[in-house]
Amino acid sequence: VNLMGQYKDFLITIGFIKNPSRRIEKFEYLKTLGAMFPLIISSLAHVSKSSSIGEGTIVMHQAIVSPGVCVGKNCIINTLALIEHDAKVGDHSQISTGSIVNGDCRIGNRVFIGSNSVVVNNVHIGDDVVIGAGCVVTQSIGKRGIYVGNPARRVNKDDKNWVGKIN
Repeated sequence: VNLMGQYKDFLITIGFIKNPSRRIEKFEYLKTLGAMFPLIISSLAHVSKSSSIGEGTIVMHQAIVSPGVCVGKNCIINTLALIEHDAKVGDHSQISTGSIVNGDCRIGNRVFIGSNSVVVNNVHIGDDVVIGAGCVVTQSIGKRGIYVGNPARRVNKDDKNWVGKIN
């Protein structure tokens, strides 16, 4: 808060860490104080000019964001992640290292896609979903929760406050 008088641009360096709540809280709080969140794109990443990326999103080294992609605010697109044509990624989501989101996919808000996972074409993933590392998501997922395996299947039993239950 003391920095608000000196600076206007901020970067949140908190990752998804089991759930995105701390990252979202900091983002929303600083927004109420008038903070600005620049888009950070590594010089080693490739982002199509016909894509759209929201404020505060970070695109890491060698990530690829293809034409027609729309990425929300305060997201993390990690190293070597690939988001294919016309996919949409919601606010406060993270696409982890080496993951592939294929064309025409819809990824909800507050979604975490673990390292080296694959989401096949035209799959929709709802809000508040965690996809474990190495998963292959072959069907749309509407129910929030934790999904693992190939093909991805839901593993948590408690729908209430599931994010706080991830350990």
